[in-house]
Amino acid sequence: MRTFSSLGLVALAVVGSAAAQRKPLMDYEINLDLAPEERYNALFDTEKGPQFNSTVWQFYNQYFANDPILTDVLYGLSAKRGPENDEMQGEINGLAAASGLPVEFVTSIQMMYELQTIMVPIVNFSSFPAGYEALARIPWRGPGCTGIIAIDSTDGSVNHARNLDFAPVDIMQNLVYNGIFTKGGVEVFRSQMVAGYVMAITGANFQTDNGYAIERNTRYGDHAGAFDLMIHNLIAGRDLNGWSLRKILETETEYEAAVDAIKTVGYASTEYAIVSGVRQGTIISRNPNGVAYQQTLGQPNYDERDDYIIMTNFDYFWGDVREWFDPTGGNGMFHPRRLAAQKQLNATEVLTPDALFATINNKAVLADTIFQALINVEKKVWNVSQPDLDADTADDSTPSDPVACAADVGSAATDLTKAGLGINSAVADCAATDDMTACLADIDAVAEAIAAAASDVNSAVLDCGDGQDSVCGDTIVQMVDDLADATEAIAAAAIDCQDSSARGVIKCADDVAKGTAALSKAGVDIAQAATDCASSLGLPKL
Repeated sequence: MRTFSSLGLVALAVVGSAAAQRKPLMDYEINLDLAPEERYNALFDTEKGPQFNSTVWQFYNQYFANDPILTDVLYGLSAKRGPENDEMQGEINGLAAASGLPVEFVTSIQMMYELQTIMVPIVNFSSFPAGYEALARIPWRGPGCTGIIAIDSTDGSVNHARNLDFAPVDIMQNLVYNGIFTKGGVEVFRSQMVAGYVMAITGANFQTDNGYAIERNTRYGDHAGAFDLMIHNLIAGRDLNGWSLRKILETETEYEAAVDAIKTVGYASTEYAIVSGVRQGTIISRNPNGVAYQQTLGQPNYDERDDYIIMTNFDYFWGDVREWFDPTGGNGMFHPRRLAAQKQLNATEVLTPDALFATINNKAVLADTIFQALINVEKKVWNVSQPDLDADTADDSTPSDPVACAADVGSAATDLTKAGLGINSAVADCAATDDMTACLADIDAVAEAIAAAASDVNSAVLDCGDGQDSVCGDTIVQMVDDLADATEAIAAAAIDCQDSSARGVIKCADDVAKGTAALSKAGVDIAQAATDCASSLGLPKL
């Protein structure tokens, strides 16, 4: 087996002494001239191979071998889908044979990126499709991933920084490697890979002077029924997203052709494609059957400077409230990774590679990060490694501001009052089953008020601190769960209250009741926080 060095590997001064704490990735050649069944044998023949195999077996034994509730549904979905295309199924069969794992397990985990879209943080805006509720037991977790494409004004080139966040970290971090895909002994493309998974996650094609790099990020459904559509596409046998992207990396050598292919190929589920090229870049928010939204580097974009574009896992350009409930960043819920990254980017005049690398290693941006990349297509730089999550990283925290804290708590209380009035109105209007117009209007108003309260509480956590360091006690943090419950109930109500059947009316009333209870708990918490805050600051009670 050939060995390949990482192209343009550079030492980044920004990490200073932390450079020794980086974990380099091992390179493996994936020879596309071999039969599909033989392409991954090197993973098991080398010194690294036994670790890959034992880790995959650990994953299987820990989460699947003794969970028939999950495997019956997961393997059943895979069986309904049927075999993959001949090339992909051949690679899967080869991996199963080399590892000794059940072929139905190896086949099923190829759907992990698509099924990841079900695992919405805290708030589900749609319920699991009937019969597939057991998929909630799948062990891989996100939401994960941060991608930044930025112009370096010192030379005009474009750099692409990427974090891949995937849990369970103790397993996933030991499965990552750098795959060099070749034909005739020549590199066709390269991709960050996870052992046992045959699709590209982060890749680059450097064959021409107009090449490109692709990053995949999980994107959650943007409408009711998105999960059902994903399940439908899986059963219908539509190619998995990562396989489609891998074939684009294999066949397209020019940036424009790759972008066009990404925009038009059928997807099995929603997903973001972050694509960088020579002095250009774009972020494509994909629905299964088309493009939902596109950001273009150097053009006006929502809430971004012209010299960068950014994506984590949420449609922030449409005010996706779920971003606020993402628990994965270093500062927890109500501290979106994107905002932490943008705070650092916006404070940096020149977005050099060092500046981008510092941003993706910010404590508030790192999550369950198992892979990092800094790519420059023009210079053919492919700088990939794994972070040491136990090492000290930059901290995005700011000193508590007691006066601002009091204002935040007061604003949250006001918004919760609006939400409470709205939910009281909804209780009455949603009982009038002859016309649900007023009911749905109430629900919209409640959702808007809850979103405003979530923003206030986020500010309060920053300004007041939490736990023993808080000037207002930790009841503000307790509000996170209450607001999450309220948001989930109201999101469900927005769907169920459109159903005028007897079943729909009952579910609508139940959703509204759950929202009422959650808002009531949040109200108690904010009242206690207001009392504690006022007492600690010597201010009048709010």
